[in-house]
Amino acid sequence: MRAELDKAGRGNIKNLAFSAKKSPADFKTEQERIKAHQTEKKIDFSLGGLLGDKIQRKLIYDMVLVYDLWFERKETDRGNPI
Repeated sequence: MRAELDKAGRGNIKNLAFSAKKSPADFKTEQERIKAHQTEKKIDFSLGGLLGDKIQRKLIYDMVLVYDLWFERKETDRGNPI
């Protein structure tokens, strides 16, 4: 799931978590919006049909809570990767 979330980008993922908390309909709408704007990346939040809507919603919401920890800082003050 992390790979799929990475394809969508941080802003989209934060919106997805917000919509997951609101309602199943908002969550589904936000998923479709993200997929429509990221067509070349072929995002599949169901992981090939393995996850149903309810499980996707719970999993994505939980993962987004710690999502910022996954983003690596690109460079330190000296220009060296961390």
